[in-house]
Amino acid sequence: MVNLCCDCKQLFTSRKSRLWCDDCAKVREPWRLPEKDEATREWERQQARNRRIRLGQPAVRLCKRCGQPATSSRSWYCDRCRSVAVARHRRTYTKSATARGYGSSHRQLRKSWVPKVEAGEVACGHCGRPIAPDEPWDLSHPADRKDLPPEPWHRRCNRQYAAQWANRQRGATRRSNR
Repeated sequence: MVNLCCDCKQLFTSRKSRLWCDDCAKVREPWRLPEKDEATREWERQQARNRRIRLGQPAVRLCKRCGQPATSSRSWYCDRCRSVAVARHRRTYTKSATARGYGSSHRQLRKSWVPKVEAGEVACGHCGRPIAPDEPWDLSHPADRKDLPPEPWHRRCNRQYAAQWANRQRGATRRSNR
């Protein structure tokens, strides 16, 4: 197909209808330029590294624990040390299941409710709607209603209730500290 270049007004041939000849396209359409050679790519990488160093950012973040390069720019630890640090954090700051109210008695009580819930015979103790057999559910333990026995609640109802109760407690504490 013969085309007329919009810039230099010369005739040129191409398989497709194009606006510019090859010489003018290099200026107008840089994405059509040939691939960069390896030396150019290496030079650009070096410039990027130098820019990071000039800005005061370390080129590689080192692990806080062992000093090896961290595998992610978002983490302070390498993969091996990250699992150790996370486990230590969980041991230090998380109470045991029994201390949080999910001990053996809670697990046995939940097991006793499983056949009824899987049969679809139980309604949520909070909202009153039935709990479907494939729907996730929790055994409730309302913190402000200790006199009531634990019963199945939709997981969403239970966690929403717990969050609202905790937020009310935090708000009351903040107001009393003023």
